[in-house]
Amino acid sequence: MPKLDREYDLYFGMNETFATTKLDVTYHGVSTHAAESPQFGKNAILSAATCIVNLHAIPRNAQGDTRVNVGTIHAGTGRNVIPETAKMELEVRGVTTELNRYMEMYARDIINGAALMHDTVVEVKEMGKAHAVECDEDLMNELRIMCENHLPDLSLPPVNMDPLGGSDDFSYLMNRVQAHGGKATYMKLLTPIVSSPHNTAFDFDEKVLELGPRVFASIVYSFTKKE
Repeated sequence: MPKLDREYDLYFGMNETFATTKLDVTYHGVSTHAAESPQFGKNAILSAATCIVNLHAIPRNAQGDTRVNVGTIHAGTGRNVIPETAKMELEVRGVTTELNRYMEMYARDIINGAALMHDTVVEVKEMGKAHAVECDEDLMNELRIMCENHLPDLSLPPVNMDPLGGSDDFSYLMNRVQAHGGKATYMKLLTPIVSSPHNTAFDFDEKVLELGPRVFASIVYSFTKKE
């Protein structure tokens, strides 16, 4: 895959972020011999398969982008055994916290419905969560002025924000600060990369690791000087 070059050094905030909920789902059935006595079994894989197909059929929402993905499934012990357990790892996302809630509620209904269809018992564990990110414009403008004054060698974009297209539990820290009257943003340092994230060919230019400390040291210096 060709090298993806960057035009600027950083953005002062991120938009188009996703709120997300991560779930582990385990279906518990009854194992038995698949040929001799299949009528006595309760097939956990059938519940999982029904769930997966219907999760990816959740209706879209006119209020904004939504996502769903089943990333792993582990089940069964042998080709001639009705599987007793099936575990899935999945996530839902929404471009707002409300849209993520829509996806999560719909997903939980499907998860429980798949258990009812095949007479299995389902166990659902919430493994992680993140909110949508809302960066404060006045803070981003202040950081831009700081970079212009103290880091004139940086190539700055004409706009403050760039799409993230993902989720980050840093949103919990941002929401906490903002809920108490503070300002917060999620900056993005840019570097040439090869391939896309979560791809085995992914790589990046490690020179960007020098940029981060420079930027944050300048922020601390500027804010301390103001005080």
